[in-house]
Amino acid sequence: MTQSAHNILIRTATVGDAAIIASYRAQMFRDMGTLADELFEPLAQATISYLQRTMPAGEYVGWLAYESHNPARIVGSVGVLIRQIPPFATVDASGNRRIAGGKQGLVVNMYVDQSMRRRGVARAVMAEVLAWSSREKIDRLVLHASEEGKPLYAGMGFVMTNEMRYAPPVLHTS
Repeated sequence: MTQSAHNILIRTATVGDAAIIASYRAQMFRDMGTLADELFEPLAQATISYLQRTMPAGEYVGWLAYESHNPARIVGSVGVLIRQIPPFATVDASGNRRIAGGKQGLVVNMYVDQSMRRRGVARAVMAEVLAWSSREKIDRLVLHASEEGKPLYAGMGFVMTNEMRYAPPVLHTS
């Protein structure tokens, strides 16, 4: 548990938190205008199933922010998908060139309750992710930022890349 700004505490999420993480994930996409109302509950339910499978396996690690005086009020969340990619060449913070092993974290599900935005909650949970990634020796963290989130991430050391995305003509669901 980590103390942050404005009496906000941060704790590691458990499988028991899957419903709040899933709800915030769906709300995140709704806020960005990419989730139709009729898909909110199906996305939340699919996310709960996903988290129930991946959290115990150690493939998804999450954090929740809550008010110190009201631990039941979750005000923010973030998660990291841990994946192994092929080794790659990189330059570390000291300017040393090296071959990284390929342990990558994909930051997902960053969401702060609208009533708590602009109070340091997102920065606090991201600081927790950065500290964790250092302890876990994650070679690279990547994320997809909303327009609203880009200044925060840039201020914490994330840089734009040349990534592109393919959107297949027919999306498959499972």
